[in-house]
Amino acid sequence: HLVSAFATRERLVIGQEAVAEGSCEQETIPLLLEKLAASGSLDGALVTIDAIACNPKVAAAIIDAGADYLLAVKANQP
Repeated sequence: HLVSAFATRERLVIGQEAVAEGSCEQETIPLLLEKLAASGSLDGALVTIDAIACNPKVAAAIIDAGADYLLAVKANQP
């Protein structure tokens, strides 16, 4: 399956990354963020992700790319 980044204003998928066999979305999301950051697609953006990616590494990658984030939080997140 795929992890996708969707630009709501443009109504376009701006990036996708396949989840490797035996892997999970938590490992794939940082790869997609890295590609989007390298292309400048995150500059000034608001990145929203569900609770699966709510961790300091993902938040730091988003900030480092010049974007802001809105991450969902669940009670079971450290």
